Amino acid sequence: MNISFDPRNLIPLEEMGTIYPTLRLTDNWGILKVNKGALISINWDKITLSRPTKIARQTIEGDGWLLQLNENYSFELDEKNHIYGIRKN
Repeated sequence: MNISFDPRNLIPLEEMGTIYPTLRLTDNWGILKVNKGALISINWDKITLSRPTKIARQTIEGDGWLLQLNENYSFELDEKNHIYGIRKN
């Protein structure tokens, strides 16, 4: 994983994690660009974003963020828990 962000504008939320107003995160699954805030959990195992507004095959968009997935990954809704996630195909 590789992340870039402005360390001067972070907002810590004690037990929940830290809000990153802007960031660019890359990993095996693809690239996430955020310009209106994302919450990264304390143990870095999940990112909370606004609800997606547009879902295409490999490109997912929300208010202030864009996710570009690599070919072997998909974006799916866990209907039981009402959360989205990335899954390797």
